[in-house]
Amino acid sequence: MSLANGVAVMAMAVSSVAVAQAPASTVGQPASGISLLRAVTLSLQKNPDIQISETRIAISQGALQAAGGTFDPLLNASTTVAETTDKVRTTSSSLGVSQQLRSGIVLGSSLTARSENTFANPTPGSEATLGVSIGFPILRGRGEEFAAAAENAAKLSLIKSEYDMRHAASVAIYSTAVAYWNLRAAEEILEAQRESEARAQRLVGDIQRLINAGERPAADINLINANLTGKRTARLAAEQSLINARLALGEKIGLDYGGLHEAAKASDGFPAYDGKIALIVNGPELVKKATERRFDLKSSQTNLDALRIAVNAAKDNLQPILGVTLGANYVGRTTGENPLLVLSRRAGDPQLTAGLTYTWDVVNSKSKGNFLSQSATYDQQTVGIRALQLSIGVGVENAVAGYNRSVQQLAESQLTVDLYTKIVENERTKLKIGSTTLLDVVNVESQRQDALLNHIQQRAAYASAIAALRYQIGELISDGPDTQVLSVEQLRAYGP
Repeated sequence: MSLANGVAVMAMAVSSVAVAQAPASTVGQPASGISLLRAVTLSLQKNPDIQISETRIAISQGALQAAGGTFDPLLNASTTVAETTDKVRTTSSSLGVSQQLRSGIVLGSSLTARSENTFANPTPGSEATLGVSIGFPILRGRGEEFAAAAENAAKLSLIKSEYDMRHAASVAIYSTAVAYWNLRAAEEILEAQRESEARAQRLVGDIQRLINAGERPAADINLINANLTGKRTARLAAEQSLINARLALGEKIGLDYGGLHEAAKASDGFPAYDGKIALIVNGPELVKKATERRFDLKSSQTNLDALRIAVNAAKDNLQPILGVTLGANYVGRTTGENPLLVLSRRAGDPQLTAGLTYTWDVVNSKSKGNFLSQSATYDQQTVGIRALQLSIGVGVENAVAGYNRSVQQLAESQLTVDLYTKIVENERTKLKIGSTTLLDVVNVESQRQDALLNHIQQRAAYASAIAALRYQIGELISDGPDTQVLSVEQLRAYGP
């Protein structure tokens, strides 16, 4: 199972109760539709960035396996048969095994056999040599740090790829949550605009009846019709905004407009607000937490570690090659006997050998250029990490400020709606007794409508601010072998 699917499955496990208990909005609550959990799950399953990250993990796994192949044992075998014009036939065979250890030491063993017979003397003479050897690097390639540099760097590249996937999942969850709340807001705004248009339509009928009864001047109908036209225009704009919001969410979760349209509406209401949400005052602590949790930063730091290995290996390659090889050989020889017994017939004392090899690239342009390139790449990555750390700090501070402002704006917008609701009721009462004008009533109605729309937008902004804060801190995906998404309940509220 892919990491993305594992994330989604874990999200379902920890979040099913949260979805069932999600508080509903008071405006335009749909009976069914797509939940936030479902949207996040689809996003994790179908997000192209996550799918690309999965392929990169597979690529890194292949690269790691290939790098480790340097230390696989190598078996080599050969046999040759030669016959001269004077009927001398020589058969030579060899079998050898060698393996480089991660310390740079090379182990080897070999067995060679040679037999010769002639037409005049068909009884073959056989000779076999059994040898073992061990090679030690003295300068270049000495020790695991250098001999296994490619494999160690590949291990870190695999870890980096896994961090990249987790970061891609975090981005997908955050962007999907924002798109979901935008869809919810678009639906509620459309419902509010429809209700506003319906009230304006009823007001046209009421005023027309009063005009017909001679209780209102005929000119009043123009004001009311203009008000209705404005409400109708606003409703049409809200319908287009809903289409745009559906398409935006569909893009995040891999559904076209038709598929998303069949999913009806955003079934989860906005996060509940009781006026008692505490503001965040520990911004610096959250910045520190973010630098410890953010997967994009971990990915960059892991890549820096891999580059450090590459720089050290490139520096090591500037040295000459100097190696010592120690060996031992045993020779057996027989004539006219079973060739399989050749090693039991010692032809002399065992031989001990020692060799020294030295290779010096006088100019060494390739190694020098590679070292220069790797060093510059390392420096570039170091600068990039500092920039990312700064960006994360700024992002967290902005998210904290945005969250605090959204809490305050949500409270003020709710108060504004409550006040305008009372004002509208008062103006309607005053209109009945003739102490205010129809224009005043229309204006107050419009102001209340604006306040209601602003309140819906503030609820969406508050919900998005929660997701933004979780994302900036690095809390949307846990860091561990059992990777999981935060529950939907945690996407609906922020708390330590």
